[in-house]
Amino acid sequence: MMQLIGIEGYLISTDVPNQFYREFDKILLDKSIGLILLDEKYLLRYKEYFKHLKLQNIPIIVEIPDLKAPLDKEYFRHLLEQYLNLTLKE
Repeated sequence: MMQLIGIEGYLISTDVPNQFYREFDKILLDKSIGLILLDEKYLLRYKEYFKHLKLQNIPIIVEIPDLKAPLDKEYFRHLLEQYLNLTLKE
């Protein structure tokens, strides 16, 4: 979908853990990538794998809500405050 607006990307099409890790590690080797948009189901499924990756500053990994398991608004508040230094009013 992002290609429709001119953003190049990678698509990982496997749910097999070892294959997913290999493909994602290849993406991390591309130093031109500063932001990764990732469906939240992968972060939930591979929580331990992403735990240490999210502590790094680059690339920034941002979860995109999944229709089957949407993230709550507090998650987005934290995301905006942490990465964009924005404070949201109630």
